[in-house]
Amino acid sequence: MRDTKWLRRVLGGIVWVAVYNSIWGIAGLGFMRREWTMAAAASGQSMPWTAEFLMVWVPLTLVFGIAIAAYLDSAPRRGSTLRLAVAASLALWVPATIGMAFWATFSIRVIVLDSTVNLLAVFLASLATGRTLVVFRRPSMSHESRRHDAEV
Repeated sequence: MRDTKWLRRVLGGIVWVAVYNSIWGIAGLGFMRREWTMAAAASGQSMPWTAEFLMVWVPLTLVFGIAIAAYLDSAPRRGSTLRLAVAASLALWVPATIGMAFWATFSIRVIVLDSTVNLLAVFLASLATGRTLVVFRRPSMSHESRRHDAEV
């Protein structure tokens, strides 16, 4: 049997990126864009979410996703998927929130909103990745089992 662990982790990372960036896309197009625009105008800064930034950010989130998928995949018996997803989420969210608080000169309201959306996005992406990895780990039915099931 071939070792497909790396493929499983990359696919898990892709799931993570899709969920994370979808949540951020919805929040960004919904209410966060207005908040960021008002905060940037009030502080005299330009909008940080430029096309150039996103060209770096999206591939970087793939690295985050693969790292989280590798953690979730390497610890299948250390706890439930929920508990592992919470641990993985906090490991990424805490430094991101601290960095955001020190990097941005935006209002506390914007930082709290950004941090809240980020926590939700990181957690749901990690949970979806954990659930996906469980499915990827299930052994597929052997040829004999499928033939037997078809005969019955």
